[in-house]
Amino acid sequence: MYFKPREEAREKEFDRELSILNDIKKKCLAKGEIKLPDLQGIVVSGDVEEICIGMLMNVIATVEVLHTHDIIWGDVNAGNIVIDEALNAWVIDFGGRNNPEFVDDDKAETIEGDWQGVERLFYVWLPNRRAGIPW
Repeated sequence: MYFKPREEAREKEFDRELSILNDIKKKCLAKGEIKLPDLQGIVVSGDVEEICIGMLMNVIATVEVLHTHDIIWGDVNAGNIVIDEALNAWVIDFGGRNNPEFVDDDKAETIEGDWQGVERLFYVWLPNRRAGIPW
């Protein structure tokens, strides 16, 4: 399971993410239509180091499905896509507070921002990484 701590001074983002994950659970989106975290509960303990271990190549379909259900991802960036041992891709982190390298501040937490993040992720960040160019 992925553990995301509630951090001091980031309570607003934690509450936003909890609200979105509850919405996803109510709409049953985490049950196979797309790979999304299924909210199991809230845990407050320990330290977590987030590492980008892969890329979601069909993230566009995921974003389309989210938008169809009136859900904005809000934090599109390479660190918020995880690949598990079975090579299943999972979209994580719905806390908002965009990464400005992927989504401009004025587009944060909007549909336009999600698409800008997807474009920068696949047409700038990933090709640069493959070519050995630092981001």
